[in-house]
Amino acid sequence: MSKCSWFIRLQRDESGQTLVLAAVMLPVLIASVGMAIDVGYAFDYRQRMQMAADSGALAGAYALDASASITSSDLAATVAIDTAQNGFTNGTGGVTVTVCRPGVDLTCPTTYTYTSPDKAVKVTISQPRPTFFSRVLGFTSWNVGVSAVAASGTSSGGASPSNFVILSPNQKGAFTDSGGSSVTVDGKIEINSSAGDALKTGGAIIANGGVFINGGYDISGGGSIGPSLPTTGAPVIPDPLASLPVPTPHGTTYTGADAIVTGGVTKTVQPGIYPDGLKIDGKSNVTMAPGEYFFPNKDFIISDATVTGDGIFMYTAGAANLSVAKNTTTVTMTAPTSGTYKGILYFQERTSTERFQVQGGATSNFTGVIYAKSAEVLINGGSNTGSQADYTVIVSDTFTIGGGGYFNSDFSTIGCSPLGCSAGTVRVSLTE
Repeated sequence: MSKCSWFIRLQRDESGQTLVLAAVMLPVLIASVGMAIDVGYAFDYRQRMQMAADSGALAGAYALDASASITSSDLAATVAIDTAQNGFTNGTGGVTVTVCRPGVDLTCPTTYTYTSPDKAVKVTISQPRPTFFSRVLGFTSWNVGVSAVAASGTSSGGASPSNFVILSPNQKGAFTDSGGSSVTVDGKIEINSSAGDALKTGGAIIANGGVFINGGYDISGGGSIGPSLPTTGAPVIPDPLASLPVPTPHGTTYTGADAIVTGGVTKTVQPGIYPDGLKIDGKSNVTMAPGEYFFPNKDFIISDATVTGDGIFMYTAGAANLSVAKNTTTVTMTAPTSGTYKGILYFQERTSTERFQVQGGATSNFTGVIYAKSAEVLINGGSNTGSQADYTVIVSDTFTIGGGGYFNSDFSTIGCSPLGCSAGTVRVSLTE
């Protein structure tokens, strides 16, 4: 055999070995690439899950901060609603959402140490996820899991409570300041709307605690926001008064002439049930006796009158609302300083969309919380509010002010904000 033929045969033998090696390595290579794709997908999915856990922990901490007595089931329900909004519904598609309280629950381990006053909430989300290419290696699924902790701390040391909590999830102009009006608060303005112009202002807004918006804002026509521009992309926060119990109307029922004060009289009205509403006008001077007032379906109307009252709690339902009008009207009311509705001046049925309104140049001084979850609070027509109020807090679906406004926020009369002593201070969630 010649040297040339031996070399040719050697080349053929090596070519065969290469084919065999390629045949052996190709499945391994495909499996490796497939696993890399599966891992990348799982990593992206885990990031989305982590965002949901962070948001859920924040929601839980806000709820706990608003009501320290909230039950474990209500806390878990609040968190579950929030995580579901971010794509992870407990009990659906294998998703498991668990909630515990570090520093309170002994079986709630965390990287950092918490105590009960921290009001910490830990949220854990897990879900088995199917694989695709990794199945060739025997991996049909793997479990993806994350957790996060949020804690409120205390309001000492400069933490600002909320003056406005605007709950609408997507309304344009959910907070609108127009007509050269002005809003000045010592605390925070918090807006849940995801709209690009969730806050719209052509007037002046000063919020010393900051403005926090899930969406964006629009400043036009000489408007301004200070002392710093809003924080956008802020977390959506749950209704801080979600755990406030709905009252059962009680007391004496007043109808007909007992529910109308007119003709310039001076009179004291009493707490109780007003099924026909309550109307005060005609330059009358009225004192509201301390207590709880219920308007099951008709409005409480104040026009061309002076009304004062301390220790007042009002609940409206159905088609009822509070309406204040005319530049000859002055209303000065303070909320209770103790009891279930401490700090709550006005509570509107949560499903009611009836507008709470102060118009026509009226002057109103509301010391307390105006709570209208599904409705607009409107201050319009040159009206103003708060110049003589210790504090005014708005929790509503939307808020509109035009033609002037002032809000004060000294909570010293009741020790802390009605939304919680550290209301609105939950801003940090720790990925664990």
